[in-house]
Amino acid sequence: MYKKGSWTIKDSKVVYENPWIKVIEDSVIRPDGKDGIYATVEIAPGVSVLPITNSNEVILLNNYQYALGRESVTAAGGSIDKNETPEEAVNRELKEETGLTATKLTAVGSMDALTSGIIASPNYMYLAEDLSEGEIELDGTEDITLFKIPLQEAVKKVMDGEITHPVTALLILKASLILGN
Repeated sequence: MYKKGSWTIKDSKVVYENPWIKVIEDSVIRPDGKDGIYATVEIAPGVSVLPITNSNEVILLNNYQYALGRESVTAAGGSIDKNETPEEAVNRELKEETGLTATKLTAVGSMDALTSGIIASPNYMYLAEDLSEGEIELDGTEDITLFKIPLQEAVKKVMDGEITHPVTALLILKASLILGN
């Protein structure tokens, strides 16, 4: 047994695991002293990157989200591979999903992208500037269309609820504050 805050963990077991997620079920003593179970989902750490052009436009993705069953507007991003730094992952994802390379990457923080009390999903956020175009290298699971809009239009879409992807929305708002727009 061990403590996790005011919870006591009596036993912990992995009930499902693949390269991207792990589902853990704990047998616990709750803060109120009663026995219970608590399940958590750990998602591989990820990165998100918002490319910004010299004319202050952002490059976003219309990205089909399998779990949602619809398209969602997102920044480029994905999981950090084993033995890869967040910056290496950002460069790789930027190239794969947009065909872009950046000579200026700015780390703008991290967030627990899907935290809801049961999901742990750390995500490292970057702005990408001084961009060069190349070939997109999508993997077989990606269904992506790129589009470019002025940063302030992207901010309006966040505020109007048209861009709802949490990390993307935060990246757009951070970019606006950092760049003074």
